[in-house]
Amino acid sequence: MSVIAAVILAGAAFAQDTTQPVNSPQPVPSAAPNFITLDNSSDMLSSNIVGLDVRNDQNASIGKIQDIAFDNSKALKGYILSVGGFLGIGT
Repeated sequence: MSVIAAVILAGAAFAQDTTQPVNSPQPVPSAAPNFITLDNSSDMLSSNIVGLDVRNDQNASIGKIQDIAFDNSKALKGYILSVGGFLGIGT
Protein backbone atom coordinates (compact mmCIF):
# COMPACT_ATOMS: atom_id res chain seq x y z
CA MET A 1 0.00 0.00 0.00
CA SER A 2 2.84 2.38 0.73
CA VAL A 3 4.18 1.85 -2.81
CA ILE A 4 0.83 2.90 -4.29
CA ALA A 5 0.76 6.00 -2.07
CA ALA A 6 4.30 6.89 -3.16
CA VAL A 7 3.37 6.57 -6.84
CA ILE A 8 0.25 8.71 -6.39
CA LEU A 9 2.22 11.40 -4.52
CA ALA A 10 4.98 11.32 -7.12
CA GLY A 11 2.41 11.83 -9.88
CA ALA A 12 1.01 14.85 -8.05
CA ALA A 13 4.50 16.30 -7.73
CA PHE A 14 5.11 15.98 -11.48
CA ALA A 15 1.76 17.57 -12.23
CA GLN A 16 2.69 20.81 -10.49
CA ASP A 17 3.37 23.83 -12.66
CA THR A 18 7.08 24.62 -12.55
CA THR A 19 7.12 27.50 -15.00
CA GLN A 20 8.18 30.83 -13.61
CA PRO A 21 5.67 33.68 -13.80
CA VAL A 22 6.32 35.96 -16.73
CA ASN A 23 7.24 39.45 -15.62
CA SER A 24 5.68 42.20 -17.63
CA PRO A 25 8.26 44.36 -19.41
CA GLN A 26 9.32 47.38 -17.45
CA PRO A 27 8.87 50.74 -19.18
CA VAL A 28 12.09 52.36 -20.31
CA PRO A 29 12.58 55.66 -18.52
CA SER A 30 12.63 58.52 -20.97
CA ALA A 31 15.40 61.07 -21.01
CA ALA A 32 14.76 64.14 -18.94
CA PRO A 33 13.64 67.05 -21.13
CA ASN A 34 16.10 69.86 -21.65
CA PHE A 35 14.77 73.26 -20.72
CA ILE A 36 16.43 76.61 -21.22
CA THR A 37 15.59 79.94 -19.72
CA LEU A 38 16.01 83.14 -21.69
CA ASP A 39 16.57 85.74 -19.03
CA ASN A 40 18.97 88.08 -20.75
CA SER A 41 17.70 90.86 -22.97
CA SER A 42 20.53 90.06 -25.41
CA ASP A 43 19.30 86.46 -25.92
CA MET A 44 17.93 86.06 -29.43
CA LEU A 45 15.66 83.46 -31.03
CA SER A 46 16.06 82.36 -34.63
CA SER A 47 12.49 83.48 -35.28
CA ASN A 48 13.68 87.03 -34.54
CA ILE A 49 16.60 86.72 -36.99
CA VAL A 50 14.80 85.20 -39.97
CA GLY A 51 13.37 88.02 -42.04
CA LEU A 52 15.91 90.66 -40.97
CA ASP A 53 17.24 92.93 -43.71
CA VAL A 54 20.98 92.54 -44.46
CA ARG A 55 22.81 95.67 -45.64
CA ASN A 56 26.28 96.33 -47.05
CA ASP A 57 28.77 99.06 -46.09
CA GLN A 58 26.91 101.61 -48.25
CA ASN A 59 23.67 100.77 -46.38
CA ALA A 60 22.19 99.21 -49.53
CA SER A 61 19.94 96.21 -48.94
CA ILE A 62 21.54 92.91 -49.93
CA GLY A 63 18.55 90.77 -49.03
CA LYS A 64 16.61 89.27 -46.15
CA ILE A 65 17.70 86.36 -43.96
CA GLN A 66 15.66 83.39 -45.14
CA ASP A 67 17.34 80.59 -43.16
CA ILE A 68 20.24 79.84 -40.83
CA ALA A 69 22.91 77.21 -41.62
CA PHE A 70 24.72 75.14 -38.96
CA ASP A 71 27.57 72.64 -39.31
CA ASN A 72 27.70 69.13 -37.80
CA SER A 73 28.86 70.47 -34.43
CA LYS A 74 25.82 72.79 -34.35
CA ALA A 75 27.98 75.90 -34.76
CA LEU A 76 26.64 78.74 -36.88
CA LYS A 77 27.90 78.36 -40.44
CA GLY A 78 26.12 81.25 -42.14
CA TYR A 79 22.86 82.80 -43.25
CA ILE A 80 20.88 82.06 -46.40
CA LEU A 81 19.57 85.24 -47.97
CA SER A 82 16.68 85.83 -50.32
CA VAL A 83 17.64 88.56 -52.75
CA GLY A 84 14.30 89.13 -54.45
CA GLY A 85 13.78 90.19 -58.04
CA PHE A 86 13.30 87.90 -61.00
CA LEU A 87 16.13 85.35 -61.30
CA GLY A 88 18.28 87.57 -59.10
CA ILE A 89 17.79 90.66 -61.28
CA GLY A 90 16.36 93.73 -59.60
CA THR A 91 15.25 94.22 -56.04
